Formats: sequence, C-alpha cells, structure tokens
Amino acid sequence: PDGEVDGAVLVLTDVTHTVTTARALDFAANHDALTGLPNRTLLHERLNLALARVQRRGGTFAVLFLDLNRFKHINDNLGHRAGDAVLRIIAQRLTGLCRDTDTVARWGGDEFVLLLEDVDGQEGVAAAAAHVVATLGQDIVLDASFGHLTLPSAGSVGVVIAPQDGVEPDALLSKAD
Repeated sequence: PDGEVDGAVLVLTDVTHTVTTARALDFAANHDALTGLPNRTLLHERLNLALARVQRRGGTFAVLFLDLNRFKHINDNLGHRAGDAVLRIIAQRLTGLCRDTDTVARWGGDEFVLLLEDVDGQEGVAAAAAHVVATLGQDIVLDASFGHLTLPSAGSVGVVIAPQDGVEPDALLSKAD
C-alpha cells in the first residue's frame, strides 16, 4: 500500500532435459555413430577454420588421408561386427597418436582423415605420417567375443600440406586421397 515491494514471484523451469537433448542431437549430427570421431561435416568445418587461421596468421597444416588395407577381407570373412571392432580400435589408436589440437575424423567405410595443425614443414609432416603408418601396421587383437583373434593390419596414407598444396577443403582432401 505505501509503494514498497512486499514480495516477489519467481518462476523457474528446469531445462536440463532440453539442453541435454540439444547436445546429443548436435553430437549425433557431427560425429560418426560407430567411432565417436568427427564426421565429414565437422571435418569440413575444422578444415575451413584451419584454412582461415593459416591465411590470417600464416603457418601450415597437413591433411592425412588414411585407408585400411584389406579391410573388405575382414568384413567378408569375419563379419561386420568384427569389422566394426577393428574400426573402433583404429579410431582409438589414431586419437591417442594425435595432439588435442589435431582432428581425427572418420571419412567413411575404412577411411580416416587427420588434420594436423601447426606442423613443422615437410619434415614434421613426414615424421607424423611415419608414426601413423607404424600405428596402422600394428596387429589388432580382438577381444574374447572373437576368440582373442589377432589380425595383421596395414594402411595407406596420402599427405597434403596447406596452403602450398591448395586452399580449398575439397581439393585438399581429393589430393590427399
């Protein structure tokens, strides 16, 4: 009555479920369902950002395009469940090999792409590619559900360095492939 506030009404809404759902949808849209790695969409976004940084500040980055050798043989002879297990193991190995600033993405099938930022010229890229080839060459041991099966592994790696090999994401990926 004398113009002073006597109280307040607060209305609160719990948006935890909405935020959690939005995050899950964003993750699903930008990551591979099998490996949890970034997918093509997120890789393209990160490539564009890396190109913008290089054009603004200088420097280089590398794109490595990886293809597992004889992967079809695994799927055909051991089944897709074994093939999926192999892809998850390779994804974990590649992620462990790279720095936090790098991107390991699943391109599709048995193909992966590594985006290595701030590399030290051709020597640094060659050393990184050698580590990747060595990692791809390590035998893969499948767990007890596959009878502790040990599979030989190998892969092919194509490398490009930006900006000297190009400044267009699709062209860089094509050249690396």
